[in-house]
Amino acid sequence: MTFPVFASGDVLNASDMNGVGSWLVASGSNSNTTSLVIDNCFSADYAHYRIVFTATGGAAGTADAFVQFRVGSTPTATNYFYNTIFSSNTAGPSRAYLATQTSGQIGNFGLERSTIVCDVFNPQVAATTNWVTQWQGWGSTANFVGTTQGYQTSSNQHTGFQITCSSAFTGTARVYGYRN
Repeated sequence: MTFPVFASGDVLNASDMNGVGSWLVASGSNSNTTSLVIDNCFSADYAHYRIVFTATGGAAGTADAFVQFRVGSTPTATNYFYNTIFSSNTAGPSRAYLATQTSGQIGNFGLERSTIVCDVFNPQVAATTNWVTQWQGWGSTANFVGTTQGYQTSSNQHTGFQITCSSAFTGTARVYGYRN
């Protein structure tokens, strides 16, 4: 399969654009705060999304990062369920399952660097919103890697999200929509 290559000034036909699989639809960043909010990134134009998040800061060891999906500027704060499988340099493999929470785990932040890649399914549909993440958090004394699968069971049509942590962090999130 070949991928389309575009040059500045090219006229793009619909057939050219049909080969493009994902689009950057939103991005945002924060600086030394406990949350990062991106509103108006989910729409009916795309069914599924990928959030790519990188951060510095967080706890001296590591601290969990959580997601709440939003409708306008209001977070949906009920009925999150998630299962996390993770490993650390200090404790080895482990797992956690939590139900009916006010937010869902999306990853883990370390003091030095953190990376989260999260696929979100059907956030803009009046049905369950699911997510799957791969993440890593590198701290000064503890390092974690893991995967999380979760869902939020409201019938809200979510338009955005917020990532929160108990420790301040600095990060950037880019949201890509998968072409329908």
